Amino acid sequence: MDQNKRTVLCIDDDSFTLAHLKDSLSEYYNLIFAIDPDVGFELAIKKRPDLIVLDLNMPNMNGFELADMTSKLSLTKDIPFVFLSAFASEEIKSRASSLGAAAFLSKPVDPDHLAATLESVFEKSS
Repeated sequence: MDQNKRTVLCIDDDSFTLAHLKDSLSEYYNLIFAIDPDVGFELAIKKRPDLIVLDLNMPNMNGFELADMTSKLSLTKDIPFVFLSAFASEEIKSRASSLGAAAFLSKPVDPDHLAATLESVFEKSS
């Protein structure tokens, strides 16, 4: 891993989306991937990334539950997260905001918009 790059944990149950994130972000960030939300939670604790990109609809645990769990643990509570979802109703965006999401992006997301959003989150959290 490049010590000069920030680390982003990408959690999504869709391998196509994870490949898209890799193609879009690997130039700018160290990336860690999890296709299972439980594994993603464990990686958040173990690796303590600088940011988490999180799918909303996943089996076993949805993105809201995972964000809530990470925000309650002292080791992970300060890690900002960005939701990435095909479902973008105002109710869902409002719930994401109430959980402290740094941003909410709709799938499919433009790679340049994704990178700009993550950079904006990092600027705000610095």
